Amino acid sequence: MSIPVRRISRIVSHAAARQWLSEPYHGRMDGGINVGGLGRLLIIAGGLLLAAGVLLVLLGQIPFFGRLPGDIAIERERFSFFFPLATMLILSLILTILINIILRFFR
Repeated sequence: MSIPVRRISRIVSHAAARQWLSEPYHGRMDGGINVGGLGRLLIIAGGLLLAAGVLLVLLGQIPFFGRLPGDIAIERERFSFFFPLATMLILSLILTILINIILRFFR
């Protein structure tokens, strides 16, 4: 179903409607989206998830990680609560420093 030119011209200006209608479609199946860029983005996102997974596995082997003095742990008979406050603060500080160092190389 095609939209009549009169309806399009009400939505956008006449010049913009004429330009949109006169552009050739060339039969592209991707709808004008840069599929190569999307693939590259998915590969980068997958690499970041892989790196995060490896980091979590390695951090689980550090004996004091998650059991610092500022971490809150409450254990009752039928209830347990753990909030790693100090661990999150230290991890946030380390990640902030690393990201700032990395971003300085790209400027």
